[in-house]
Amino acid sequence: MRTYAQIISGTVAFLLIINWTSCTYVPLDGAADMPDSVAVNFNINWGGIAEADRPEDMNIAMSRIINTVHYVWRVDKDGNLIDATVSGPADGDDSQDNTQLEITSLAAGAVEDGAGPGQTDGAGQGDAAGEPEASGNYILNGEYYLMIFNDEANSSYTIENLDRFAADPSVSMRDLYATIDELAPEDIPADVADFNPSFGYIKEAGPLLFDVTKQRIAPTVTPEIGFDIRRMTQRLTFRVRIDLEDGVTIKDGTIDAEISGVARTVQIMSGRVTDSTYRSLFTMHKVAAEGTVNIFEGTLDVLGLFPGSNPDDIVGSGILQLSIYATTGEDMRLFHAGVNMTRTIMSAGLLSELYDGSGYRAEKGSALLEVGSVLKIDKDQILPGSGNQGVEIWFDSDKNDVDVEI
Repeated sequence: MRTYAQIISGTVAFLLIINWTSCTYVPLDGAADMPDSVAVNFNINWGGIAEADRPEDMNIAMSRIINTVHYVWRVDKDGNLIDATVSGPADGDDSQDNTQLEITSLAAGAVEDGAGPGQTDGAGQGDAAGEPEASGNYILNGEYYLMIFNDEANSSYTIENLDRFAADPSVSMRDLYATIDELAPEDIPADVADFNPSFGYIKEAGPLLFDVTKQRIAPTVTPEIGFDIRRMTQRLTFRVRIDLEDGVTIKDGTIDAEISGVARTVQIMSGRVTDSTYRSLFTMHKVAAEGTVNIFEGTLDVLGLFPGSNPDDIVGSGILQLSIYATTGEDMRLFHAGVNMTRTIMSAGLLSELYDGSGYRAEKGSALLEVGSVLKIDKDQILPGSGNQGVEIWFDSDKNDVDVEI
């Protein structure tokens, strides 16, 4: 008859075996005859995204849920592989080789040095845990989170933690953030009147495009992986009305503008934004005229636009500032005007607060933000126009009425 001690020791040994095996590679469904890795292809559906807004390259981050492996691929706009990085598995076993493998300049569907599913590459490299290193468009079997988003190249974004995600399987996909680059001091126009000195300038965002999906990757169920590209940024159109005294014109029919309260950083997977202490520059163009009233519009992509805390403030978030060159005959003057758009921004419903209070998410993809109050410019000054329909009050800067040589 087995003793109590023998039963306990046998149970402990069994649990140790189970625990050890749970840290090693487990083939999908335990099928011994199934390849360890699968050739995948990407189908990028751009939907209504304009051709001009589509980046030349996109990043695809992939994270296997069980026995974590990370892949970061760069693909062209048609989904063809350009280069790739793989790391994993992250199972706490120090004997595992988690060194990232970089594969560059491979055509979609190519396999480096003849390596195929379940094989090592031509250099004889293999994973220390018995997993193959993926080459070309091969990835290991399993269930994945997959996320596609803009590549950093030729954009105003920096993708935070992407290198760490590619190199370290313990880094979460939720650690990936897109941050708009700051505007260099030399790129800030010298004629700007600084209403908001505590707000830093950032570059114009440009469209940030993405999609997130969860999918099981296996030879029998995954012919291709589809992404339906969505816009994370909001495209905002600002409209103002300017009443010009007879004989006064605006140089080139354009106005330099800026808006404060712009978010700089977004968590890509959730779309969460929290920061509101930045501002962006953009240009407004004359689009129409109603008698002496000229209508100007300008469009800007943002990760999110926050209203101010008080609609009567002349500093803070939600301040639209204009730099206007007005000419009368041979004379030209530079005027600076500002208006608090907090009420307009709030009524537009641009952002919604997350249920846990940790931040905000864009609620709509586009909006028209119109200043109801008319701004009047004569040859000597700016002042509120007559017949205003809006509640906003235009204010000016102490740098106004600057004579400019033509």
